[in-house]
Amino acid sequence: MTTKIAVLLSIFPFALLIGSVAAFLLYVPVMTVAATAAILLALVLTFTLGVVAGGRRIRISRIMRRLQ
Repeated sequence: MTTKIAVLLSIFPFALLIGSVAAFLLYVPVMTVAATAAILLALVLTFTLGVVAGGRRIRISRIMRRLQ
């Protein structure tokens, strides 16, 4: 009986270690995909903001009259 418990107690930490490593390896690719998607989304939003801001006309003539 004690040998069965000793065998189970020696197998359990090994199984826990293997499970933790497997969970880590499954989790890491999700993080990299999410980070890449977040960076691409930020680039697209920055480009969109530039297009919107660049499409507006700035009336320089009024500003220049006030400065003179």
